[in-house]
Amino acid sequence: MRHIISLIVFGSLFVSCISGRQEKDTVKASKERPVWTLSPYDSVRSDTINFGRIHQGEVIRQEFYLHNASDKPLLILSASANCGCTAVDFTREPIKPGENGTFSFEFDSKGFTGYQLKQIKLRTSLSSAPYIMVITGEVESSE
Repeated sequence: MRHIISLIVFGSLFVSCISGRQEKDTVKASKERPVWTLSPYDSVRSDTINFGRIHQGEVIRQEFYLHNASDKPLLILSASANCGCTAVDFTREPIKPGENGTFSFEFDSKGFTGYQLKQIKLRTSLSSAPYIMVITGEVESSE
């Protein structure tokens, strides 16, 4: 009987350690990726990301969580960049209220030098006005 109680206690401690570790990993992941909150009530529908200085030919990739701050499911209808050097990827399924989806962009600096300003338009089911992400930075010549 004593062994059974010991096994139950040990098992409970083991399970609580594992579940605690999983929660910490989730928190860590959300701290590593910025969160872009989308709401139909936003008065400003843009955000600026500065990638700093990079060398010509480098590829910058940034991943985000898109947080649905509305009371309706959020569907990303389209995401487009103003330059072929910038690619976007995003969650295709509806994002439930209060939950996160994913969004990423990739900028290939091959063939570019100097100050860069790129724009991504994100159209969603929350608003007829697009959300705008402005990407800026400096590309240094490889010569």
